[in-house]
Amino acid sequence: EPFIETLREGLSRAKVVHFDETGARVRGKLWWVHGASSELLTLYFVHPRRGILAMDAMDVLPGFTGVAQHDGWKPYLRYEGATHALCNAHHLRELEYVSSQMGQGWASEMAGLLLEIKAAVGRAFDKGKEALDPRLLGRYLARYDRIVAAGLAANPLPERVSGKRGRRAKSKAANLLERLDRYRSEVLRFGTNFAVDFDNNLSERDVRMLK
Repeated sequence: EPFIETLREGLSRAKVVHFDETGARVRGKLWWVHGASSELLTLYFVHPRRGILAMDAMDVLPGFTGVAQHDGWKPYLRYEGATHALCNAHHLRELEYVSSQMGQGWASEMAGLLLEIKAAVGRAFDKGKEALDPRLLGRYLARYDRIVAAGLAANPLPERVSGKRGRRAKSKAANLLERLDRYRSEVLRFGTNFAVDFDNNLSERDVRMLK
């Protein structure tokens, strides 16, 4: 227990922590292994629940004020004390589906833009920079917004069926666009803070061993 508390304290002080979770069998039942990873530390926490109850019990995200990098699952975003960064490997996979399976050109443009920004970050990092030049970043943001606008225009909300209540079902493309639009800063965090990775692969690799 003293070791676990020291591990929690170290993660709570880290500038960037990656989070992920994966299912595991415990006495024949589905439980969840939650992972929190920095460059040097990894904490595994097993709990019967996947969401907020388990995250609170793990006791890293409550009170965490650094950058929390994850796949965008909504329970993570409930922790408002942290700055959030979303995994762009997930976005690239979703964009590939929307482009190849749904035939929507904006998706391939967005994938290309994200990879272009990633390459620019790599060049700037190699020169000792800590963030992209604001003017260059501004041009990328303008392109990002134009692509999102084109996607939204191509994916209007379905018309409400007369007499049917509740939320209108959205396509995979529309759900992806909503996330890209609403969480633009979180998607592009890797361009404004070079301590943040392009993706959440660090945490995914750590929980993969358990699988």
